[in-house]
Amino acid sequence: MKRKIERIALGMLFITAVYAFRAAHGQQHGHAVLVDSMGAVNCELLLSRLDSFAAEVHTTPRSVGFAVLYPGDNPFVNAAYERGIKNNSAFRNFPAHLVQPIWAKGDGTFKIEMWKVTSGTELPSIRVAPTYDIPKLSRRTRFVEGDAEVITIDGKFHFITGSDNCVAEFNLTVLPKVLSANPGLSAEIVIFNRSRRSAGRLTRLIRNERAENNIPTDRLKIIYGGSGVAKEWSPEISAVEIWLLPNKRK
Repeated sequence: MKRKIERIALGMLFITAVYAFRAAHGQQHGHAVLVDSMGAVNCELLLSRLDSFAAEVHTTPRSVGFAVLYPGDNPFVNAAYERGIKNNSAFRNFPAHLVQPIWAKGDGTFKIEMWKVTSGTELPSIRVAPTYDIPKLSRRTRFVEGDAEVITIDGKFHFITGSDNCVAEFNLTVLPKVLSANPGLSAEIVIFNRSRRSAGRLTRLIRNERAENNIPTDRLKIIYGGSGVAKEWSPEISAVEIWLLPNKRK
């Protein structure tokens, strides 16, 4: 509850600050106005600026808002920010026109631009489908660092990721898309927990979701990495990583 109150307070502060930002940095293309631009900011800052942008669009007649995402080279990060934008709109119960995330072709550097557009006006960018392509890998590379907490609902175990982060990168619905787009790669999930038993419980839950998300069993390995960074955490919470590596040649 305290975090929600802090978010609301931060959002109100940014409603005022965004007008100063526009005066200093605003760009205009016909009836499309660039209100804000940012890179991979932290969760609290992202949500505050989204709230400010929504207020800007709401107070301008006949306007719609677009959060234009320019993808970086990590599809897990890209998807996490799109999900964070959508989840904030759902949490705030925003009308559909206030903040609409769309993708545009970029230069490989992750960026979000927030455009206020008069109804019927085209954005000065071309919409594209999100990409899950990975630049050619020559060695095992870590793409995701996060956390997962095992909770009990109606007597059954479940796990949630990034419970304190709206841009959590660990996501088993993104992983199969990455593997499908990159047939030459396999994945490893590494779990760190001070309790091997607790890590084993999370492993079983991940395996269940692996089946539900149609992740090929021969392209995903789940590994216990010891206590690692989670050595002083509650055993209900594990540190989790996703690594991608080239398939072994036969």
